[in-house]
Amino acid sequence: MQWKTAAAAVGILARNRCYIIEASQGHFKPSVLAQNVVKLARKYSLHRISVEDSPGAMLMQSAIRNYALTVGWDVAITWVGGGEETEDTGERDLRIRNLEAVLAGGRLLFNADMKQRKLLIQQFQQYGMIPEFELPDVVSRIADHLPQSIAAEDLDDEDAAWMAARETDKYNMLYGRGLYARPEPEPEEIAYEEPGIEDQAVMSNGLEVQIPGLEY
Repeated sequence: MQWKTAAAAVGILARNRCYIIEASQGHFKPSVLAQNVVKLARKYSLHRISVEDSPGAMLMQSAIRNYALTVGWDVAITWVGGGEETEDTGERDLRIRNLEAVLAGGRLLFNADMKQRKLLIQQFQQYGMIPEFELPDVVSRIADHLPQSIAAEDLDDEDAAWMAARETDKYNMLYGRGLYARPEPEPEEIAYEEPGIEDQAVMSNGLEVQIPGLEY
């Protein structure tokens, strides 16, 4: 088969932390790989993804775009890395080893329900001793977006909830939502009127009224 290994990771950056919610690795045919890329993007509502500009990766662009069109989910690719980093310059190794700092600081967290969580931990623990390091590599790509400075202290849950409530209340006040919504006008009361002679359709004897007002 000789298919090259492909790895992917999805993360969320929030409050100076990076949460890796999914990571996967495997050997796929080009057609299956294109499907997996689009399915992963669609699963997490992503229309823009980053792909390493490794040798031959550009050839997958048309396959990914064609499959995205068939399922109606547009995916734009941002090419990252490549060039000198694909060679043995040590840049990739340095980027992966720098993850130790964010791991120790509690700024890089992993979803416990990931299917390949054990493989991910194994590649982290045995990095440098085994040839496989695809998962730490893609994780480091995401962690690269973490801000360098953490001067602003994180708020605890209670403070964060209070700030969120204040922002919600401010939004409602500005746009007239929730408690600040204008009261709906009450419907006008319609007085009931007894039907007049001209409104009667049937006479007292049961006969149908032909000419209103002349039935008596």
